[in-house]
Amino acid sequence: MNKDSKQDRNYVGDLNFLPEVCAGEHLAQSIELVEITLREEVVYDVDLTVQQKVVLAQSLDAMNIPVLQAHSQGLADVIKACRDAGVGVKFEALVRPYHPYGYDDWKAEIRAGIKAGADIIHPSITTPRKWAMGEPGMSPNGIARRALDAVKYALDEGVKRVTIGFTDAPRTDLAFLIDVGARAVELGASTILINDTVGVAKPALMKHMVKALRESTGAGIRVHCHNDFGLATANTLASFEAGAIGAEIVVNGADPARSGIAPVAEVVMALLCLYRKDIGIVTEKLTEASFLFAEMTGIPVAEQKPVVAERNWMYKRDHIMRTITKDESIQFPFSPSLVGQKFQIGLGRGTGAVAVKEKSRLLGLSVAEDRLPDLVKAVNQDAVRRKRRLTDDEFRALVSALK
Repeated sequence: MNKDSKQDRNYVGDLNFLPEVCAGEHLAQSIELVEITLREEVVYDVDLTVQQKVVLAQSLDAMNIPVLQAHSQGLADVIKACRDAGVGVKFEALVRPYHPYGYDDWKAEIRAGIKAGADIIHPSITTPRKWAMGEPGMSPNGIARRALDAVKYALDEGVKRVTIGFTDAPRTDLAFLIDVGARAVELGASTILINDTVGVAKPALMKHMVKALRESTGAGIRVHCHNDFGLATANTLASFEAGAIGAEIVVNGADPARSGIAPVAEVVMALLCLYRKDIGIVTEKLTEASFLFAEMTGIPVAEQKPVVAERNWMYKRDHIMRTITKDESIQFPFSPSLVGQKFQIGLGRGTGAVAVKEKSRLLGLSVAEDRLPDLVKAVNQDAVRRKRRLTDDEFRALVSALK
């Protein structure tokens, strides 16, 4: 197999790619990620300014994310500012045909999205079970009619591309979804979204739903997977195995609803490394976007967040330090350079002489060989006292104290 430079830095091994392992995988030739951090509710209690949204959009555009999703309300200002700043992504307007945000009626919300310059209009339809809780007078037939009316109205108003989304799809009658989805496609919708709103699906169900809707409607299938059971990334990947052509993802998996949704970095790197599927994302910018979003929103990157957290690329113990300096593939699933990271030396409990010596060299600190055991002991004791690893400045202070 001819490997490009990214696959040369992919260390997951060959067993993932045995024919019998890959037999059930039917990945689409082209996969489109729709990033949703510009949706207002995604950033919790933070009110991002238009300029902050532009900065975030620039970061995602530089990463080569193809589509950004936001609500119609306020979208015109964001799109204009992004275009003025040279952001080239497509924009998708999420609209609610059953409960428009800040509009007198659902048609006005669709018109606002189109007027804003959205490339895609995405009517998101609630399911009969959920709708009955708030609007008992609305029947399943009424919901279907509203969904189809929204698709037709958007297309009649001149939009070129419509995605029809179904919330809480895994707890909805599949025959209902197939029926309404097929009729929406006949009207001109190009994509159907399966939204696991409450995170109740397992990978086998997502595969089944994607396959059933794809084969029954002829539409491209997109998924939106929540992480209530820690399966958002797994469910997204399972959907791709069944032929889904897209997924809604978010930086750091952030979302105001419970456990969040599938994170950009995990989905992208799993596709690249576990499926050898490069979808054109500039992976070296994943970490940068992650910490930019954390800084803007005040939602920190968890210390052991997969892919982007620094701790993924950090070791302390000497036996690992000796091997990793010779061959990083022994200790890492892929090179940290793929995600804009580098190997780091942890200064904490278990740190040995090899690590302390190398850290001293990297920081330009001179430590006499006969004082090295004392410094190692001091590092371990200080880390235990603090109940965390030491910062570089704290390490410098220990070195100074030994002199």
